[in-house]
Amino acid sequence: MKNPNSPAPSRVTIVGSGATALVTSAAISAVRAVRILSRTPSLQTTQIEAHPGIDNANAVEVAALDSCPVFQAHEPVILCVKAAAIGAILQKLRPALRGDTTVVLASNGLGIFQDAAEILGRSIPIVRFLLTFGCVKQGPFQVAWYGKLSGLLASPRERAGALHDIAALLSAAGFQVKLEDNIALAEWKKLLVNIPVNSLATIANSCNRVIVERPELKLMAREMMSEVRLVAAAEGFALDSPSDQKIFEQIEKFGDNINSTLAELRGGTAQEVDFIFGRFVRLAQSYNIAVPKTEAAWLLLRALVRDCAGNS
Repeated sequence: MKNPNSPAPSRVTIVGSGATALVTSAAISAVRAVRILSRTPSLQTTQIEAHPGIDNANAVEVAALDSCPVFQAHEPVILCVKAAAIGAILQKLRPALRGDTTVVLASNGLGIFQDAAEILGRSIPIVRFLLTFGCVKQGPFQVAWYGKLSGLLASPRERAGALHDIAALLSAAGFQVKLEDNIALAEWKKLLVNIPVNSLATIANSCNRVIVERPELKLMAREMMSEVRLVAAAEGFALDSPSDQKIFEQIEKFGDNINSTLAELRGGTAQEVDFIFGRFVRLAQSYNIAVPKTEAAWLLLRALVRDCAGNS
């Protein structure tokens, strides 16, 4: 899977200190040196406590995002931050990025790749990474994760070498990765799950299992997935797989997961709602496609976000 012409990086930089950043850092630390760039670093090196534990995880370096970081040759930079923060972070890092620095985007939402490409241009390789496991931050460097370390990877065809390098790195770190031929299709496949799960479980203030346990929520989830498929079809993508049944089986299998939107709200922030729901609803409106269930959920989530902001 690895590009034979590309040397393995000696270090990987992870931007962010949230739950996905901690799990990703702990996993990769078993096979490469890891540096975390954080807005509020408190230590120079630390051991991440992941539950369940990750075999052979090593201590990671922690540095300030504002410290004018220098990147080594072929050093990947994985952004594990909310979509709303990507633009400002890439603008900050852009002068230091090298032509052999692959930027990996691990945020939820539609249009994330295009947002980054407008800032970085064509000289920096960009890979899209859509995580398909759950995790919750329990302390500054403590995190619980659920399911399997897995995700979808995609890149432009001309960046196939960078894509395979990142796939090899993540596979060595224990991730199950699936390569997608199209970035937008990968985002739509993730959105097919995010729209029902991140809305209904969040509104219910519950783990994801509530969607399959309560018939009215399961029906709502099915209708929301139908809305996603309609808009995706208007964009030229057929979301025949995974099926509704397969998605429900996965929700039930990993029912203890707390979705990222609910984790955000419980942590006092809510930055990804517009990138998941707002962009989808506005795109549907541009096609004159009615998405009443998703739009209603979006309005409820916006109310929860306002409450969260008012209480912070």
